Amino acid sequence: MINVSRITQLFPLRGAIQCRQFSQSFPVFDPELDPTASTKPAVKDADKEKAKKQKEKEKEKARKQKDAMKTKLNPPKQAPTPWQLFFTEELEKARQQGKVEIGVISHSASELYKKLTDSEKQPYIEQSKQLRTKQAKEFADYIKSLPLDLLKKENSIRSKLRKQGKKGGVQRIKDPNAPKRPLTAYFAYLKDLRENESIRREVFGDSAVSWIESSIIEQSKTASDKWKELSDDFKQTYKDRATEAKKKYEQVKHEYENSFL
Repeated sequence: MINVSRITQLFPLRGAIQCRQFSQSFPVFDPELDPTASTKPAVKDADKEKAKKQKEKEKEKARKQKDAMKTKLNPPKQAPTPWQLFFTEELEKARQQGKVEIGVISHSASELYKKLTDSEKQPYIEQSKQLRTKQAKEFADYIKSLPLDLLKKENSIRSKLRKQGKKGGVQRIKDPNAPKRPLTAYFAYLKDLRENESIRREVFGDSAVSWIESSIIEQSKTASDKWKELSDDFKQTYKDRATEAKKKYEQVKHEYENSFL
């Protein structure tokens, strides 16, 4: 900055005139009078505030999306298997003796369980059956107490989680009280083959016995091949049955869903 007073001291008259001329040609810089200097910090602060708000908005959106994908229901847990009951006993014994290493206990319990006789396993089998019966009733009562729209929403979330690969513990909740879907024409035919000897003989003739004695996979393959060869009249009977069963199912399903309203 030009020191005007110093110049006027050295050159009282001439210096003052020259100094005025100089300052008019080259005005002294004043930040308070410079619009660019005064607005830059304000603009910068506004940008920072805007970026901060945007970041907070994105965080909130991510949080809501995460919450939306959380399972909301906690139905009764499945009953333990005979092995799980045995392992729980062995684990409790180990805890009473002091420090527990799950990996070691699991291995030793597995070896012990393999050596149990059928009669020794029977108490665990019976206990597991009783717990399954109890759990099935509790589960049915729990599902019945839920609004249908909540159950549908929960299953929608669980389906999305399974598609993301998060399969553990997010299976769809089946409604044990809901009407069962009817069989299609083909599966009604397959059911008849396995349960009705006269139908088996009509379809397979002399090979009916060997068919029923074959594996499930082989039965399905042979039955499928045979279905393609059967007459349209034969298959139409099953198609008509399937159509009628579907109509009844839709009616019962509608009544069931309305019972939640």
